[in-house]
Amino acid sequence: MSENKNTISAFFTGLVIGAFFGAIMALLYAPEAGDELRTKLQSSAQSGWEKVQTELGSMKDTAQQNIDQTQAEAPAPLVEG
Repeated sequence: MSENKNTISAFFTGLVIGAFFGAIMALLYAPEAGDELRTKLQSSAQSGWEKVQTELGSMKDTAQQNIDQTQAEAPAPLVEG
């Protein structure tokens, strides 16, 4: 299970880094005027941010489900008295 989490984490880290460098390359090679480029960048950034928020929400839900499942499957603590 831990190896699977590391793989997922590495994937999303690579995805974010790749998107960042892709955006930089797009800026360097963009053939558009400044105003048009800024408008497109703002739109793309907003769209990207919404996707990130959606994915983080999904990851949070999955993590909470895993926590709940682990707690449900864990043996009850011994009470010494």
